[in-house]
Amino acid sequence: MTAVLEIRLFGGLEIRQGDAPISGFISSKAPALLAYLVVTGQPHQRDALAALLWGEMSDADARNNLRQTLTNLRKLLEPNLIITRETVSWNTAVPHTLDAAQFENHLQTSRAANSRRFACLADAAILYRGDFLAGFYVRDAPDFEEWMLAQRVRYRELALHTLHTLTEHHLSRGEYGRTIDSAPRLLALDAWREEAHRQLMLSQLRSGQRSAALAQYGTGRQLLDQELGVEPSAETKTLFARIQAAGQIPPLNLPHYPAAFVGRQAELADIGSLLLKTDCRLLTLLGPGGNGKTRLAAQAAECAWQHSLFVDGVFFVALEEVDTLLLLATAVAEACQISLTSDQEPQTQLLTHLRRQEMLLVLDNFEQLMGTATWLSKLLSAAPGIMLLITSRERLTVQWEWVMSVDGLPYPPPTASNLAQYSAVQLFMNRAQAVKPDLEWTTAVQTETARICQFVNGIPLGIELAAANLHRFTCAQIREAIAHNLDFLTSHYRDIPPRQRSLRAVFDYSWSLLSPTEQSFFTALSVFRGGFALEAAIAITHVSRPVLTVLQERSLLRRDERNGRYHLHDTLRQYAHERLNETSATQLQAAHAHYFANWLQQQEKLFFSPQQTEFLAALHHDHDNLRAYWQWAVQQANVTLLEQGLVTLRNFYNVQSRFVEGREWLGQTAAALPTAVHIDDHRLQAKLLARWASFCAWSGQIAMAETLFQQALPLAQQFAEREELGFILLNWGYVTMMTSADYDLAEKQFSQSLAHYQQAEWHKGVADALSALGALYNVTGSWDKAKDYLQQSVAIARTVQDENGLTSSLTNLGNIYYLTGDLPQASRYYQEVLALCQKSGDREAEGIILSNLGAIANETADYATAERLLQQGVAIFQEISSPQSTIQATAMLSGAQRALGQFEEARQDLRQALKQALDQHLEHLVPHALLELGHLYEAEGQIDLALGLFYWTTQSAAAVAEHKRDAQEGIERLCLALSAEQVTVVQQRSRALNVNNVWAQLAAAAG
Repeated sequence: MTAVLEIRLFGGLEIRQGDAPISGFISSKAPALLAYLVVTGQPHQRDALAALLWGEMSDADARNNLRQTLTNLRKLLEPNLIITRETVSWNTAVPHTLDAAQFENHLQTSRAANSRRFACLADAAILYRGDFLAGFYVRDAPDFEEWMLAQRVRYRELALHTLHTLTEHHLSRGEYGRTIDSAPRLLALDAWREEAHRQLMLSQLRSGQRSAALAQYGTGRQLLDQELGVEPSAETKTLFARIQAAGQIPPLNLPHYPAAFVGRQAELADIGSLLLKTDCRLLTLLGPGGNGKTRLAAQAAECAWQHSLFVDGVFFVALEEVDTLLLLATAVAEACQISLTSDQEPQTQLLTHLRRQEMLLVLDNFEQLMGTATWLSKLLSAAPGIMLLITSRERLTVQWEWVMSVDGLPYPPPTASNLAQYSAVQLFMNRAQAVKPDLEWTTAVQTETARICQFVNGIPLGIELAAANLHRFTCAQIREAIAHNLDFLTSHYRDIPPRQRSLRAVFDYSWSLLSPTEQSFFTALSVFRGGFALEAAIAITHVSRPVLTVLQERSLLRRDERNGRYHLHDTLRQYAHERLNETSATQLQAAHAHYFANWLQQQEKLFFSPQQTEFLAALHHDHDNLRAYWQWAVQQANVTLLEQGLVTLRNFYNVQSRFVEGREWLGQTAAALPTAVHIDDHRLQAKLLARWASFCAWSGQIAMAETLFQQALPLAQQFAEREELGFILLNWGYVTMMTSADYDLAEKQFSQSLAHYQQAEWHKGVADALSALGALYNVTGSWDKAKDYLQQSVAIARTVQDENGLTSSLTNLGNIYYLTGDLPQASRYYQEVLALCQKSGDREAEGIILSNLGAIANETADYATAERLLQQGVAIFQEISSPQSTIQATAMLSGAQRALGQFEEARQDLRQALKQALDQHLEHLVPHALLELGHLYEAEGQIDLALGLFYWTTQSAAAVAEHKRDAQEGIERLCLALSAEQVTVVQQRSRALNVNNVWAQLAAAAG
């Protein structure tokens, strides 16, 4: 493939193709014209270009010079230019890179992508190697010179802003090495930017380069004096004095711990950033007991001391036994080694002493001192150099306060594989070393450790208490005990405060701080799983907002500010549930189930609407509550509650492509329910079987899907619900089309489904049935008919604003245009679908579109892009366990690999695709795999093998029209390379071809 053209305009002019620089320009005006065209990116009239570069000449001479220059550029870069009699433009369709465009693209992305904002800015800064066209000069072209200087000023301003933002960001996060990298680049562009000098000095100080920081002050001061005749600002002088004072190591008074600190790197970075903010003077680490607030505060304070953030020291004040303002002032004075006299109040003396100090005070366990919080405001007002880092189970609720919630350590979800990367597991392993040094970290032990961390929600105290029992019990025994008894987590170490010797003691202490009413509502909230919304809490438990606020302030509840939902730690929920009597628990479970069943039923018709994204998010948030409701309804065999939520829950799993999870959910439900004896039971059973069947079909269990549809249809016919009959026949038709290739039967099922939906006046269903018929006619090659049905489907879906149905219809319509050769139109439809499915989280549809776009890239010979897109599609299909789509995309991927000369990779993928199709009894996908194998054989020169597979494909009843057409073209092409006798032999052999033998030969070749 031809190397991509690279154009660099920052720091000078450089034009390369691969490793070779482009040379041979007729004059400097040729590259100047190239730069103008590529930067502006639009067509220009010839006369305007002539005036731009040869404006000092006569019109005739200018046009003549332009013609000569264009001839020169065409010779050097013909594909990249579009030259007509009237206009000249840069051909953006031809692959090339332009550093200025990449620079602006990174800046644009940084404005839209909060999560990657600073990474994009860093990428942009790397590209800016100097001024735009630095050192480049064109004689007698004032208009071009004016344009070039305007671009230079513009890009320089953008670069200044970028470097300034990056420098501020790195400094605020304590990334001093990066600040030391970016600040000099900023000063190289603007040497008199005093703020950048301060940023560099501060970073040098905090990274241990005090001498360099002092020298930088001297450099900046000299520059300001020589160039501007001014002194550094008061702020800069103050910083210089602070750096001079930092010559001595500041005092440090922190508790020492017997074990290493584990994890919390993100929290430490956030605390470090907040300690650097001048307007953050009081930071509260808020969380329930046992969450590791104290240890985190101590570690953050040590980091601040190491970076010389507080020249007068860092001091830790333990407040466990302190409950008055007098004792608080005394404790602070003792920690800071301040001598107090008896002739004045301790708090007054303390304020006087701290007034001119620059120090960090860590006040640990402040919750019993809430009445003294206003005195802290007085301290901060009087002593501007004091910073307070406080740990508490409650907010202080003073105006100075900034709050950071401290949760448990990250622990592995049930599906995680690399368990040791999670901080909770690392903490358990660390503490286990001290208790049982000879413990072998086998896979089984790591799995049990992960489950222990899950049970205690990553709470450090719970993890440490669990690890402390390893000298008596195995990990499996500890996990089993925790699951049934909170009292198991008890420590016998004498040097641990009594209220931290067990999780129950920690919770009992928090419980004792609640009023009887608050205790009652706290226990009631244990009915929820995985969090809850305010509306649900009020409806089910009748709790009030003020009570929720109190529980939140006491760190028994956490509120997510992004969505307003409340969360109760599972371990706290277990504790609260134990305090709930049996009658109350039963009543709450019933209220919980009725609430969520009714909520799901209300959303059934609204599911496929413009609000789908918000509704899907709500379903995600309440997924644990929905599981709990469903399990309770199954246990009670409550048909009404189950039927209320079934349709919406199925749609949720289906849209999210969670086919295996949906299959197991409904399979377990069907097994748990008693035999249907009532008409209402039959209605539920029919709906249950049909939706179970749909999940079986899409997750590869085709035979099971057929059986379930056969059972569901007669049951549904008993109560003649048109929408349900339409659903069954629609999904059954897809199974028929996928497996038996009985297209006549599939057409009949889709048509009957359409009739039922039309009679029910269910427009979404009508659009889905039309889309299914369009997909069927696409497969059979009736493309005009397919286009007609699909356009009707798209029109209805747009009218009713069904984005999910629109995804399917537009995909199928795009397929028609792809097959009939209109690739731009196909791409437009696919791009529209890609945005829809990424919005809704429809992973199956996203994978299909990426694969289809990969197919278009293949058709346009952009094989590298095709390979990348198809690999993304395969990865998605494997992730969601969609075997049919995996096989199709893998076969398509082999085509891109073949075109790139990756024959062995293509063969390996085809071997896997063919095996999976045979194992899953997806015979209709076999022709596609064998067709691609034929293409591979053809590329390798094995003409007779390739021709045999092409003949077999044209004769296969399961092959779709597209593949038969492709195979026929291959036959016509290869027959020219063989004699008539050889063709006859190959043709006869193809009739007896055994697919299993083909796969066996591929497997043998691999072995």
